[in-house]
Amino acid sequence: MPTCPLNPKVKDVLENPIEINSKQGYYTNFVNLADLAGLAIPNTFRADGLPVGVTLLYAENAAKDFRPSPGQITELSFPSWARVDGWAEKGTIISTEYDPTVAKIIVHGRNREETLRKLRKALEETNVGGIITNKDYLLAVSQSDMFKSIKMHTKVLDSFSFKPPVFEVLVPGSNTSIQ
Repeated sequence: MPTCPLNPKVKDVLENPIEINSKQGYYTNFVNLADLAGLAIPNTFRADGLPVGVTLLYAENAAKDFRPSPGQITELSFPSWARVDGWAEKGTIISTEYDPTVAKIIVHGRNREETLRKLRKALEETNVGGIITNKDYLLAVSQSDMFKSIKMHTKVLDSFSFKPPVFEVLVPGSNTSIQ
């Protein structure tokens, strides 16, 4: 059962992984945790934990401006070694009327490089059938030079070029069959 790093007597309050601000080294989402635990955040609290890699698997079509991808999940599996927080399972019907989050995939590593390797491996081992997800997009971003070299800013994904490994049938002929 997880405990609060500020007060080990407070149990089961770490609902989400703690994100680390790499420049300052302080826990950045500790405000919510401290509120839950009724604690004040000391200015000297440092993040000495392992790097955390978190990605959100969405039922969205990256090739179509990230529109929701409704449908029924026919297959769903995640690597057993990664932490996966989610609600969906085989048979779940994804609607366009609700949040399209399928799962949050979380890994830890000794350093950024190891964490990124594990995150990519977790994505590669994730299998979703029946709906379109952003999995290929997440893999492409995580393998990009700008991501690996941490040349990031708030608008960097606006210029990221993603070419999904798919094709689209615009006008099917009478004998069209896609396997």
